[in-house]
Amino acid sequence: MCFKVYINGHLAASFRTSAPLPALGHPEQIAGAMMKTASSTSKLSALSWVKKQFKTIGFQHTHRAEVNCALEAAIDIADSKIRLAPKYKRTALPAIEQAMEYSSKLVAALPGPISLSSRNYHKSPQLRAVFRSPDHIQELLERLPADIKGQLQKNVDIIALLTMSKEIKTTFGHERQGEMILRDAAMQTINFYDHLLVAPSSSLESTQAMLEEKVLEILAATAMETINSLREELTELRERKAHLDSMKRMLKGKKQAFGNLAPPSYETRKKLEETEKLLVETTLAVEEKKKHIGIPEKSLQYLIATFTHPEKAISIEELSLDLNWMNVLKQKKEQSDVNTITLAEFSAGEELKRQGILVTIRPSSL
Repeated sequence: MCFKVYINGHLAASFRTSAPLPALGHPEQIAGAMMKTASSTSKLSALSWVKKQFKTIGFQHTHRAEVNCALEAAIDIADSKIRLAPKYKRTALPAIEQAMEYSSKLVAALPGPISLSSRNYHKSPQLRAVFRSPDHIQELLERLPADIKGQLQKNVDIIALLTMSKEIKTTFGHERQGEMILRDAAMQTINFYDHLLVAPSSSLESTQAMLEEKVLEILAATAMETINSLREELTELRERKAHLDSMKRMLKGKKQAFGNLAPPSYETRKKLEETEKLLVETTLAVEEKKKHIGIPEKSLQYLIATFTHPEKAISIEELSLDLNWMNVLKQKKEQSDVNTITLAEFSAGEELKRQGILVTIRPSSL
């Protein structure tokens, strides 16, 4: 029997088995078969298929299959050599489960969905706050992938995460405070830019599943960054050691070659002593660094550490803004035309900070 897994209309994995799907003794067999044929970018996407398929047939080990798929995909991103570590699955699975639970909670906390349409721009405080004009909404929708546009043309609603970057500018203008109008008052204006639609699909459940997978990808990439950084440091130390070894041989050879004619100069002796000292220090540094990254077990430790404390790599907080029609930050009690806008603000280390909200795109939006 041949099973083919399609994600958003694209073949993600296929495998053969002589037994019906429920008769396969362990979900690891199914996950493993999928991992052999799926690309690294589609392995995490296969998780949602595993979950849906096993839910349909009532297979009792769905969760184990999901966790195994997530682990193998994370290892592909972080460091494939982790598979050489003894009992890597048994060691890493608890951390992967913890990270999966964390990603599920993050995604469940996202606000929305709200309707995303240029036609609703003037009626929606949220759209007016995050887009400068209806044209900007239309431009974003025109950049949707062809397969998503195809679903919209078939009268299917699309759910996605709208993400954007935020900038705060200080402007000066007239401001009312009670009975007084202040001139040249400093005000904070918020603008949003660099809009992007993430994980579009035909259902909220599918979009949430893809977003959970993206959280796991970010965690795995964080572990990869740590591992690669340590490897680069080890490589640099080894290159430095090789250079010092070469210098030491050259200086010793020079000393021996001229030894019968004249004693080595003070500069040569001093340089040889300094080189030998640096060589000892570098050799010790290499051995010390190898304790942190030299074997697959160490890479596994960094993966587990990242997945055990996922909040250090990515977090989401609620962002509540009271804005007037010009996107000026206000105290809500001051004016009647102030609207409260609620977004999610997520951070991934120091490099990424974005705001987002779930949106619904209806066929009439195009």
